[in-house]
Amino acid sequence: MNNDMKSNVFSDENDIFNSGNSQSTVNSPNNNISSNQTMSNQVINSGVPNPGNNADNRSNNISQNNGGIQATMSNQVNQVNQNTGNVPNNNQTQGTKETPNTNQIPINNGPEMPKLNGDETIGMMKKDTQKSPVAILILFVALILSVFLIPQITPYFSDVLKIFHIDDNSSIYDNNRKDNPIENNTNKDQNDNNLNNDETKITYYDLKEDTEITFGDLKISNFLKTTEGNNFYLSYKILNNGATSYSFRNHKIYFDFYNDSKTYLGRILIDMDTLASKEETTLKSPISETEYNQAISFEVLERTSADYQSVTLKNNKLTCINSNHTIVYTFNSNNLVGLDDTFDYTFITNDDAYAKYSLDTQNTVNELNKAVGVSAGFVNKENGFIKTVRIDYSATEEDFTFTKYDRLYYPKNEKASTINYELESIGYKCD
Repeated sequence: MNNDMKSNVFSDENDIFNSGNSQSTVNSPNNNISSNQTMSNQVINSGVPNPGNNADNRSNNISQNNGGIQATMSNQVNQVNQNTGNVPNNNQTQGTKETPNTNQIPINNGPEMPKLNGDETIGMMKKDTQKSPVAILILFVALILSVFLIPQITPYFSDVLKIFHIDDNSSIYDNNRKDNPIENNTNKDQNDNNLNNDETKITYYDLKEDTEITFGDLKISNFLKTTEGNNFYLSYKILNNGATSYSFRNHKIYFDFYNDSKTYLGRILIDMDTLASKEETTLKSPISETEYNQAISFEVLERTSADYQSVTLKNNKLTCINSNHTIVYTFNSNNLVGLDDTFDYTFITNDDAYAKYSLDTQNTVNELNKAVGVSAGFVNKENGFIKTVRIDYSATEEDFTFTKYDRLYYPKNEKASTINYELESIGYKCD
């Protein structure tokens, strides 16, 4: 029976191959290879003996002559395989051959994208050029650290920056104060930090009689606290070493006082007009009782009206009082428009010094009465005199200078902040 089956298989196969010669062929090379290999494998796997490899030779000859097999041939071959399914498979011990998948996309070993059947390239794959995330993280951390460390290291490079005339702006890291850092100095002859230069630090001086300070062309020395009755003063000497006269009206020089913990106590203003070249004078400035008892160090500096704090007026008036002297300033939009001055003087001793001072005051009153918009008076009393002066700036001449009679008679339109700050620096209480 086996021989009949074998005969039938080859006979059917021969009919299939012969019938394929009269049919139209499939031109795809891939389909030819797939069909030939599939047919060959199916015949081998069927377990049919193949003496002389006649079936394979026939298959190869047909493939070479015709170049393709029609789909009906494959169906008939599959039917042959089904009919011979009971035939023992002698090749099972040799392993099953895998049918290659000719439609699989070839493995791409290069950067090029796979090609389609028409040899058309889809695109090119870019090489991975992404930077290491660790390096990016390190750069980010370095940037953050530099932002926070620059304010800390800038002051250390201030000397280097000054060589190139670059301001280190260190004041922006010290609460916007120009008077940091603090430096204690107790030498007799010391150079002060004049505000005319670009220095940002200040110097504290010991409030002692042997302290000497050089401030620009001025030499200031012999600091001594004194009392007269219930009044307290600081006396000192000033020498002008400059070649020209020094104007204290154009250059407002202040002493700021501090206690042993560097707590600010108060200030005084050098209250005089001018000092000639090479001339020396002794001044006595009023200080408070607290400054007299607690001040152990001080700072010397020049200020302008831009440094003065603003003041709140009451009914457009500012009243300043110092012992027996009261002066009321009147303002319009914080500009000086009038004043009323009352000076009640009581002498200690009725001597020649008092007589001269009284006469000079009367002469000043007489001169003021000659000015337009001014009314002045002088009245003697048993132990002194009373002087009164009223100025209406709206009626006075524009070029009339009142400060030559009294430095407290400020020019027209002077700011309230300037008058308040300066009078409080010479012992007045203003409100």
